[in-house]
Amino acid sequence: MKKLVCLIIGIQAHGLLTPLEELKIKESAARAYRNRSMRPQTIGMELIGNLGLGDDITARIERDGTDYYVSFPGMRLRKKEGIATSFDFVPVRHPSLEHGARAHRGWSNMIRRNYADLDNAVASADRVFIQGHSAGGALALLYGTSRLSRGRLVTSIYTFGSPAIGNTEFRDQVALMIQDSVEYKRVIYGNDIVPKMLPWYTHIDLPHTIKSSRSITLFGYVRSFLCDHSDNNYFS
Repeated sequence: MKKLVCLIIGIQAHGLLTPLEELKIKESAARAYRNRSMRPQTIGMELIGNLGLGDDITARIERDGTDYYVSFPGMRLRKKEGIATSFDFVPVRHPSLEHGARAHRGWSNMIRRNYADLDNAVASADRVFIQGHSAGGALALLYGTSRLSRGRLVTSIYTFGSPAIGNTEFRDQVALMIQDSVEYKRVIYGNDIVPKMLPWYTHIDLPHTIKSSRSITLFGYVRSFLCDHSDNNYFS
């Protein structure tokens, strides 16, 4: 148990990325949302395209030379398809991991259906940065895991306000896959409630927490649970 705890702590961000690369990750993740898609490009970034994943969700793919950035937005829960996918949280075997590793069925199926198209979009990349907010963070982790299990390159996986998506076997296997070669960071803003949802699943690591600006009162604390998940807090 002690060894596992040390492993999970040890896979937190290694500090291998430059501040500019982390800025590009954050900006690219923000632009995955349609209302932010016209946000000015970070220096050097070029839009490759938006790949439809189904359920009215698109993955945004950008590049800076041979560095490719794949960004996933959260689900649009106003759409019945997005609701059906997000609430299809039955644990299913992850096809790329050993027996016993199970993950959220709805999001796993979305990545499985679109894996080939996503990989084709970054086929010429020297480095691949994968990121997402909310359910998009879950998709980012699942896509990164699928690439790694097939021997594909993954430079980083950043999640912002992502729910947990897998059981302890999934956590342990992914932790081993990413501990030495992938810059992994799980970011939480304040008291964001979404990372606390799906309690039968477990997160890969300890979070990097951004302190909320809300007042330290009972009302402010309760309000933070309801409002801290907004992408405005993560990407403003």
